[in-house]
Amino acid sequence: MKAPVRLPLSSTPLLLLGLALAGPACRCEPAHVEAAPASSAASHTDSPPPSTLPRLPMTAPTDSPAPPEDPSKTADPQRLQDEADRLMGIVLPSTGDAKYPAARKAALDGWLSLFAALFAAIDPKFDPESPPLMKVEAPPVGGVKFPPGIDPSALKDPAARAEYTQKIAENERKIRDYNIQIKLRRLDEKLRPRLRAFVDDAYPAPEDKPEVTEAIQSHIPDATRAAALRKLLGP
Repeated sequence: MKAPVRLPLSSTPLLLLGLALAGPACRCEPAHVEAAPASSAASHTDSPPPSTLPRLPMTAPTDSPAPPEDPSKTADPQRLQDEADRLMGIVLPSTGDAKYPAARKAALDGWLSLFAALFAAIDPKFDPESPPLMKVEAPPVGGVKFPPGIDPSALKDPAARAEYTQKIAENERKIRDYNIQIKLRRLDEKLRPRLRAFVDDAYPAPEDKPEVTEAIQSHIPDATRAAALRKLLGP
């Protein structure tokens, strides 16, 4: 029996691995499987050097930002990225404007709500070194062995064909879950410096820091995650 074919992580940054159903039959074709990031979200806690962080504009004749959409309603990485883009597009009023404190706090709450959604969506048990199968192996029928990825219509036995089709569907789900977890970890790594840049600009003084600490405590219930953000956003 041929061993299942697994996708090596060292192949290319983005490989196509997919499974598609064509009419009543199903065949294995390349689908998009993301390459794993260099480090996982759980271990990414070091603060980036402040001098290398992008700076956010802090003054403009604009009103306070609208309340952020709750990104925790979905674990879709694209929805979370869209919310991050919205937050990065916020331009706060000038520091002397009466609206500045409320606008600053609303933006901080938006950033921490986004990270709370990221942390909730990231599976701590996810193993990037265990990618899904590239091709599903069909069960043998009457002593006949089939190559991995064969069209289910080639299996004339209904029970074997149903089993094989179910395995293909399960592998499709694993591919989707794998891609989502990889994208979530990439997004976490990409957005941490942006959060640090916002806090450095909006909360530069030591007397500003308690508001940041209280907001982290309010939005991030996990003690380990909260400690990581306090370290990231500390002096």
